Amino acid sequence: MPIASESVDLLVMPHILGAVDHQGLLLAEAYRVLRNDGMFVLTEFNGWRVKSHRLWQELNKKVPQ
Repeated sequence: MPIASESVDLLVMPHILGAVDHQGLLLAEAYRVLRNDGMFVLTEFNGWRVKSHRLWQELNKKVPQ
């Protein structure tokens, strides 16, 4: 990123980790630009909940009622 090191007070990354190939590099860069007293907000979808719900639906279709 063309941002100076330790220059960001607040860094918000909503739902981005699943969209990049190198999550470690992204997080390292976030760490680099964030000030020592800065705040980092990272949110992500709960993919396991979605996957387990879909799996439950599929399994439920195959079980005789």
